[in-house]
Amino acid sequence: MVHRANQYRWSSYPANGQAQPDTLITGHSGYRKLSSGEEQRKARYRELFTTRANERDIHSIREALSTNQVLGG
Repeated sequence: MVHRANQYRWSSYPANGQAQPDTLITGHSGYRKLSSGEEQRKARYRELFTTRANERDIHSIREALSTNQVLGG
């Protein structure tokens, strides 16, 4: 894995958080709900990546991946 979201080759982070144009990326409804203004939306998106996931969530993600199950309800 990578240390920062923008380091992952297939990440949408550069488009959503850093305003790098990408014709493959369109803003989904959850992204658009972050703010009505583009700069504020990008700033709020970047904030989502400032903390590490807790161990319980990491365990749930790993379990879902290892069993080919959907994560969440």
